[in-house]
Amino acid sequence: MKALQMNVWVAACAFVCAVSLTQAQKEEPVAERIPELKVLDRWVGEFDAEMTIKPSVFVPDGSKTKLVVKARWVLNGRFVQSEGRGERVQGDLRQSEEYLSMMTYDRRAREYQYSFCFAVHGGGADYWGGNFDTYSETKWDERSQTMRANIKDERTGNTVEAATHWIDNDHYEWGAVTKDKDGNVLMDQTGKGTRRKE
Repeated sequence: MKALQMNVWVAACAFVCAVSLTQAQKEEPVAERIPELKVLDRWVGEFDAEMTIKPSVFVPDGSKTKLVVKARWVLNGRFVQSEGRGERVQGDLRQSEEYLSMMTYDRRAREYQYSFCFAVHGGGADYWGGNFDTYSETKWDERSQTMRANIKDERTGNTVEAATHWIDNDHYEWGAVTKDKDGNVLMDQTGKGTRRKE
């Protein structure tokens, strides 16, 4: 009987502590974010997105991908973490495609930083990668509501010019062109996203 009473007491204490902790977390004010981070609020939410890769050196047949993208603030509201999952169609080949990215504002460099990893699987083709050895110059243009990036792969010398334009709060479009060190186009991508309404 004493053991049962002790268990009930421990459970009650645990419940009270959990509720108190939850209330404290809800009431704890979020640290004020600098204006440059507030720009990234646009990316937070759930989106229906699609991407098209034109026939090119990297993707000879071209491809189309449809994704559901979910993004949220993490790490004390200093990084936006995005996860995308969907299906990629390349000719007769259908594949599962996923990616994970992190975006923030680097106060020292006074630029936005973006890192990502991706994985494609299915139909005997299984590959993955990310921007592990790249350097980017990424800036936000408030007037045009556009984030522009110039990226260079230090190993290969390949470059990427990319831009994401926000049409309004719920719609964006983007494009990215990858070139080799001699200026030849290796990949040409375009995409768009629409925010899902609750």
